[in-house]
Amino acid sequence: MSVGYGAVALRVKIKSAAYLMASRIRTTMGASPRNVMELILLEQVDDLYPILQDDQVARVDSMRSELRDYMHNYDLRVTALLAEVEEQGPMSDHLRRKTFARLVNQNEVWMGPAMARFEGKVHTIHEWIMRHRERTNSKRFPSGFLDTLCDMIRQKG
Repeated sequence: MSVGYGAVALRVKIKSAAYLMASRIRTTMGASPRNVMELILLEQVDDLYPILQDDQVARVDSMRSELRDYMHNYDLRVTALLAEVEEQGPMSDHLRRKTFARLVNQNEVWMGPAMARFEGKVHTIHEWIMRHRERTNSKRFPSGFLDTLCDMIRQKG
């Protein structure tokens, strides 16, 4: 749109709110895996597929698949460690907890969700992740938490 102002013509570009949001999302998604991870966890990705470029769709699908595989394998590993503690026979609660923590460290498993499962606070890492956001009383996940989750998935442990 051009507007005449005396001898000077000004060009004004008007962008809709939807355009601005789509542009921001495309830019933000390219900036950090953390942003993509948060959209996946908040289950907001499907709404964005129509505005994403092909390479971004592939990146989202890859991260979604990696997250799903990570959570499945993590839960299997923790289940195996819990069984290993039980196989060692009767022991005090304190000793059982120390034994489990030692196994978690030795097997390089993410301690926070493993201990929450040991204590019966959660049944899966997915449940632990979603409760983490609730505990922060926020609509978003903390940046450091998302970075840690992305690192854990990259390390597959």
